This record gives sequence, C-alpha cells and structure tokens, in this order.
Amino acid sequence: ANGAERRGYDQQMYVERMTHLGFPQSTYTVPKDGYFALGDNSFNSLDSRAWGPAPERNIMGRGVLVYWPFTSHWGRIR
Repeated sequence: ANGAERRGYDQQMYVERMTHLGFPQSTYTVPKDGYFALGDNSFNSLDSRAWGPAPERNIMGRGVLVYWPFTSHWGRIR
C-alpha cells in the first residue's frame, strides 16, 4: 500500500501457507489509484485475489454498516 509491502495483521504474515479457493497465495501488485479488497472469510472469498484490484473510479462511497454475520461485529462501522 502506498508503495510499501504490507504483511497483514500486526505487520507479520497472518497465515503463511494459506490457499485461496484451493490455490496457493501469490504476490499481488496494486496499481496507483487501485484498491485491494479482501473478504472476511479468507479461505472462501471471491475478492481482489480472484478479480483483481478495484480502480478508484469504481469506489462509490464508504462502508457504514456490517450487515453479516449477526454477531458482536454487526452494526455501524466506527
């Protein structure tokens, strides 16, 4: 992000040998004015790992609510 490598949670590899939809993880390059979206279910999410980074021009607004799951995470985003 912003020209620097990001390693995940707490600046360390979160899951080193993780697969996504049965395929090994790769290194991704996000272009300037691009956004890399990750799903909340890392093992089974169709996110930027599947469809690539989203161009900034496609971002229409800001998230304000966590709709699913109905747990303690549900509610307004602070």
